[in-house]
Order: sequence, then structure tokens, then C-alpha cells
Amino acid sequence: MSLEDELIIKNLKKELSEKENTILELKEQMSDMKFKVNETQNDNIKILSDLKAQVAETKLLEMKVKNNEILEERIHNLSTEKKSLKTQLLESRTRNENLLKERETLLKEKAQISESKNEILQKISELQLEIKEKDLKFADLQSKFKEISSQNLTREMDLDKSNKKIETLENEKLELAKKIEELEITLEVIDEGNTIQSEIDSTQGQIIEGTGIIINTSSLTDFFRNNIRTAKSNIRIVLPDIHDIERFSLIEDLHELPKNVTVSIAAKIDDVYSDDFVRELKKNYQLINYEGENVFALNIDSAKIGIGTTSEKGTLGIYTDSMALIDLFKSTIMAPFLRGRKVM
Repeated sequence: MSLEDELIIKNLKKELSEKENTILELKEQMSDMKFKVNETQNDNIKILSDLKAQVAETKLLEMKVKNNEILEERIHNLSTEKKSLKTQLLESRTRNENLLKERETLLKEKAQISESKNEILQKISELQLEIKEKDLKFADLQSKFKEISSQNLTREMDLDKSNKKIETLENEKLELAKKIEELEITLEVIDEGNTIQSEIDSTQGQIIEGTGIIINTSSLTDFFRNNIRTAKSNIRIVLPDIHDIERFSLIEDLHELPKNVTVSIAAKIDDVYSDDFVRELKKNYQLINYEGENVFALNIDSAKIGIGTTSEKGTLGIYTDSMALIDLFKSTIMAPFLRGRKVM
């Protein structure tokens, strides 16, 4: 509240007090006049006139009092507004302080960026020098590349020969499939006569010699286990899935082989890195990730082989120690190792 407002209020209060005193005096006069009202009519009219004037003046004073109340309310509102402005001022000061801190941080970051920029410019200069050196090396390599290109032509010719060899292996595989179909027909005839099963049962647990037929999973397991134990130099195994090693209980026979025997296994491997069984095999044996068509094969020192198919529907294959047949089937057995991917 300003001093001027306070002075106005003070004067109004003083004037109000004076008027109140006047009203009291008038009331006393009216009391006296009542006693004299009968004395004269003219005095009564005069008194009434004075009374009306005093009432009008009283109403004026009441209006001034009301105005005073309005002023007090305005003063209250101004006081509230003043508090709000103080709060805003405090917030503004706080923001200014924060902005100053941010400015200092930005200046530091700017200095760091400037330093980093200088370092980058230095590195760019070094890289440009390195590029010039590499350009010289590239020119030298281009001349060497021309020399190597002629060598690559020879290698491409060798690669073409390898592709043709793979085609030959595929054809041999088809021939093997035909032979397996013929064996299946033979198997049907044998099943009708019901004469072969007793002979197969009698061979379980023994080393199989000569040439014969693998007719079920049991005889396949016996063939693998009995012949793996006879290996002297190297073994090549082809299976539909790497876990068939467990399925056919071959892991113990492989572990019992002499250390000088090289073991290569081609099979479908779903998880090369996380499968604990695969990681354990990889420590001791060469693994080839190859997805065949339910084909199994075993090559023992190139002196005995077995080959065929196995699935849920059945197992059928042939085994032999005949060199003529071994030479026929050897390339087919090698195909998975050439076409698959070595597990590192």
C-alpha cells in the first residue's frame, strides 16, 4: 500500500469519526426538538430540513466507507500480487544461475570439441599421408595383380575340373541310389521267404566280413561298432545327424581308437557353437557340416566300406571289403566331405 493510499484512508477515517460525532450531536438536537415541536411549526420544518441534509451527508459518508472497503480489498490483492512477483523473481534468479552453470559447461565442452577437432585434423593429415603411401603400394599391387591373373586363369581351369568331378560324384550317387533300390527289391523277396533274419541275428556282436546287406538299425549299429574298432589309419563316417553318434552308441568306440587314427565325420549340425556334444567332438575329430538325405556311410582305411539309407521308415544298405566295390563307392562317400563345410 502506498503512502498516498494510507493518507487517504486516514483522512477518510478521521472524517468518518467527525461525521459520527456530528450525527450524535444531531440526535441530541432532535431529542431537544421533539420537546419543542409543539412550540412552533416553522422550527419543526427547519429541523426536518436539516435532518434530511444530515441524512444525505450520512449516506455520502456510507458511500465513502464502502469505497474504503473496496480500497482495502484492492490493497489485499496488490499484496498477494506482490508475493507472486517475489516468487517469480526468485524462480527467475534460479533459472539465471542454472543458465550460467550450463554456459560454463558448454564452454568447457566447446574447448574439448576444439581440442578433439585439432586431434582429428592431425589424424586426417596422417591418414592422407598413409593414403598416399597406400596409393603407391596399390600401384605396385596392380602390376603384381596382372601377374597373378594369369595364375588365376590356371586355378579357374582347375576349379572347373573339380566341378566336373563333383558332377561325376553326383552321377555315381544316383547310381548308388539305383543299387539301393535294387537291394530294397531284394530285401522284399528275402522278407517274403522269411529266411534272412536268423542269419542277421547270428552276426550281431561279430566283425562282418565279405559283402552283404544291412537290413535294420540293429545290424547297422553292429556294423559301425565292430568295424570302427578295427581302424588302423583313418575313418570316414557319414550320418544324417551328428547326434546319431549317440543314437548308435559310437562315442565309446571312437574314444578307444589309437591317437594316430584320423576320424572325419560328416553330418547335419544344427548348432555349431552352443551344442556341448558338438564342441566335445570337435576337440578330437574333424567335423563336416553336411545335410544329406538320410544317407549313412563308413570307410575304414579304404579297406572296408558300408553305405545306405536310414530313417524312421527303415534302414537298408550294403557293406563290402571287395576292392572293386570299394573303388566304385569311395567317390560317393567322399562327396559329403567335399560339399560340406568344415567346422572350425
